[in-house]
Amino acid sequence: MFSMIGLVIPNAFSEIYVHESAYPFSIQHPSGWTVMDEDEWGGVFIVSDTSGRNGVYVTLACSEVRGDDCGQAGAGYQEMKYLKSDIEWMCENVTIQEDHITCSNHKVLDEFTHQLDGYTAVTVLASDTILSDGKDPYFPEAEAGRYQEVKLATYVLVGNDYWWIWVGGEANKFDQEEAEKILSTFMINNVYAQEDIFYEPTWFENLINAIMSIFGGGTSDTSSVIIEIPTVEDPFTDPNIDWDNPIIIDPRGFDDLFP
Repeated sequence: MFSMIGLVIPNAFSEIYVHESAYPFSIQHPSGWTVMDEDEWGGVFIVSDTSGRNGVYVTLACSEVRGDDCGQAGAGYQEMKYLKSDIEWMCENVTIQEDHITCSNHKVLDEFTHQLDGYTAVTVLASDTILSDGKDPYFPEAEAGRYQEVKLATYVLVGNDYWWIWVGGEANKFDQEEAEKILSTFMINNVYAQEDIFYEPTWFENLINAIMSIFGGGTSDTSSVIIEIPTVEDPFTDPNIDWDNPIIIDPRGFDDLFP
């Protein structure tokens, strides 16, 4: 059994979870979500319901501070390749016996490089087909069955360390704008300096948005709240490079980090 190490700070329309540990972080989520006990890897799962399928998971995946060999951080496009390889590996390697689920039909829907709390982050929007046996001891009310999962999977690169963030759930409950809002609030520096981004617009703001949308000037509910950074894959101009036979970078292993 693991205990929660953290502080939940209520806002008007959301709650801020501050993980008060040797590796502190904070992240914001809608009001009413439940913070689960810290797991054996120091990760925290914050769930929106009792199914265990929907929510956000955060952990420091690798840190030289605690003695891990994280390797040298690469360029954004290299880390993106690692991330895509890792989430595909996770889907292929979860089992009913150990994880109470199987995963298939893995698809990458989108990818982008951006900033979180001043650090480079790489994020993939992906979908999978999940088959659950309904016997996960952490979620005794979970039901067995098959469902489609949609998620944002993120690496945040901090020196040679990296954080792993998962925001997702059942496809019929997944709200990409909400997921991106949650992701955008991740902080590891001044972890208490959070501002409520889950505010509800007033009737006047709704009226203005409705009027503006008639004339094509309104804001879209599906607009991204994460500012992407262009990924430069080829910063070199050496004419001797054989682009038809590139160096293949082996992906790093990613053991035991599936929430």
